Amino acid sequence: MPGVPQPTFTPYSLPPVLQGQPTGVFRYIGGLFYPLPSVRWTEITYRKGPYPPRATFRYAYGEPAGFAGAPFESVLPVVKSFTTYDTIYLDDRLVVATIDDTGELTFLFDGFVQIPESSISGQSYAQSFQAQGVAVRCWDIPLMGSFRRHMSGLTEPMGTIYTDLPARVNPDGKPNRTAYSATSAYDYDYTLDGFSFPVFTDDFMSVSLDNTIVSLDDKKVQKWDLAGVIRYLLAVGNSKELFVKNPDFKNIYNSFWNIGADGKKSHIYCRDLVISGKPWPEALHQAIHNHGFSFTFRLGTKDNAPYNYLTFERERDGLGAPLKSLFLQDTGTTVDPSASNTKAFSMAVDASQIVNAYVVDHKCDEVEVGIVLAPAFPVNAADANTPEKWLASNLDPAADRDKYRLFTADECGEGHYFLSSKNFLQGFPFKQWDTVWGKQWVARRRPGYGPCFSLDPKGQRLKPQLSILTNWGTNGQDDPPLLFDMKKVNDLNQTPYIVPVKGSWELLHDRLGVRITCENPMAWKIGEIATNNPASGKVPSTIDLVSNILKYDHANPQSHLFLLLTCVVPSDRIENAASATMRSSSPTQYKVTRSIDAHDRYKRWAVHKSSAHQQANTSIYGDQIDDSRARFYARDDSAVAQVYAESLRASTETPSMGGSVTIGRLTNSYFVGDRIDSIHPRMSLQTNIPTQQYPNCYPMVVQLTWRNEPEQSTTLQLDDRRSESDPVEL
Repeated sequence: MPGVPQPTFTPYSLPPVLQGQPTGVFRYIGGLFYPLPSVRWTEITYRKGPYPPRATFRYAYGEPAGFAGAPFESVLPVVKSFTTYDTIYLDDRLVVATIDDTGELTFLFDGFVQIPESSISGQSYAQSFQAQGVAVRCWDIPLMGSFRRHMSGLTEPMGTIYTDLPARVNPDGKPNRTAYSATSAYDYDYTLDGFSFPVFTDDFMSVSLDNTIVSLDDKKVQKWDLAGVIRYLLAVGNSKELFVKNPDFKNIYNSFWNIGADGKKSHIYCRDLVISGKPWPEALHQAIHNHGFSFTFRLGTKDNAPYNYLTFERERDGLGAPLKSLFLQDTGTTVDPSASNTKAFSMAVDASQIVNAYVVDHKCDEVEVGIVLAPAFPVNAADANTPEKWLASNLDPAADRDKYRLFTADECGEGHYFLSSKNFLQGFPFKQWDTVWGKQWVARRRPGYGPCFSLDPKGQRLKPQLSILTNWGTNGQDDPPLLFDMKKVNDLNQTPYIVPVKGSWELLHDRLGVRITCENPMAWKIGEIATNNPASGKVPSTIDLVSNILKYDHANPQSHLFLLLTCVVPSDRIENAASATMRSSSPTQYKVTRSIDAHDRYKRWAVHKSSAHQQANTSIYGDQIDDSRARFYARDDSAVAQVYAESLRASTETPSMGGSVTIGRLTNSYFVGDRIDSIHPRMSLQTNIPTQQYPNCYPMVVQLTWRNEPEQSTTLQLDDRRSESDPVEL
């Protein structure tokens, strides 16, 4: 078409800017570049995190570029009434290019027009527009549903299907992703468009501490670590790589580890997080930024075309980040452009935000126990003569509704019936918690709950259970309440009988104990007992609770029918508290500590040897300890919580070197994610105390801005958490 410039790429042929190196703006269509001589770029900004690059442009009015006199009402509307070849439309793809100091082609921006603007004031008249980098297209479609593996084929990648189930990572701290194989991290991964990644599994399955599934022949699952979450998000959200190229997945696997003070690596596990329902850049940022990582959308040149890609940065320690210097000659020396590039700077060392010690306040330990309950009511020898008083249907308002129905551990010493002395006494609280979790506990009510941590033969967590216990005890033993002890018998031939009660009871909600809910406690039906059960003939299917208590023989407790409750109770302490103490690398002499509320994330589940579930040869999963406090631990998040505490400390134990540095020209020698070690030779920018054990810390470039008008410059924004809209989530 006459007058329409042909596709070309020669920035030198365009009108020069006020100073500096030549740049040009082009419409980019189908791999071809069409120069736009009437369009000037004014500013380009890159920022770390889930933010596409931004650029601002203006029409060059008053210049021989074809737009002189075009009114705003002709150019600003979406449906335009006046157009030339240079007219910019919504969604036009524009690139800004230059030739750098070495003579190489360099792209400064590649994006889509989104925000046209117009400004009229007095003699001032301007038409401008904003564009966002092509990465903005990554926000177009949110992640929906999840890829899931058949639980019957965890090692079979093709047994994976897409579902509409939400993608929830480590729900309540439980593992729900396909595991690494014994030889490779990728053997069991599902592949989509050439990208291999782990997928979701069922989180209802019961697993051991080594993540083997009890009911599936030791098949394994594992918790989602950061590397797994990142690979999933990039593969599912960006497998086509239409606008942004993914990084190498093997580098991702090798990069996202916690490195301890001893140099050892450990997995960084993601917290309970829903990653579906949002664009993948936002989900990615939410998953990694709290652990001291960030990512940046970058633009390079490949085959003389713009190349958009993604990189990750370790914010907390800067390992692997390019280390660069700024330059500013000493005072009094002759200015040498080759020795000085710092035109202006404004920086401050902010130590007010230092936190150099963390305590992760996770949930107090929970323990599955078996308690032999005590009657929580006074007993009278004449009670057997008034059976009508104990009926549930008794309408007498003066009736004692607790009598022969309420059985507790009497944690606070509110009163219980002593079987041996036949007295109802107060001031004798249950004291055997010492053998469960040591002496650090307070006498208080602690209601029992479930499900328990022991498993049935199918691998499902068992419910709290009230049982009848008989053929148990020794002559002159202490009165209940007691922890159940399998070994408390008169001789080796005495085997306790434990018969689960099949109904007519309920857990108390305000203390540790049960309430019997049958109509008549003198005829409590607990369920038929099979003839092949060793308890057959020893435990009746209908129990008279009144007579059972009145006839207790302290010298022969074996014939008594005790009530044994197996459930979970909370302790008052965190046995293995996660804490990251102050390190010598922190530059302040004061220890500044913060507590992180992580009750919903990190837990420790112990199964005490008193649990009746463990006496039935139930499947054991976890560490089989069999010490005085616990038979084993079914779940222990202590190590994961410790890694989290150390990650937070590394992110905040040094002051920020916040501020901006301006270089008086366009330069691509610095970019987001770089570390600036000094203003050479004037000062070092190290922010921690130098040690051989910990890496040196330097400020990171968190934002880069190129300006073209009124003169060319490059501005580096150095790290300063006060300016972030999404600070570390504590």
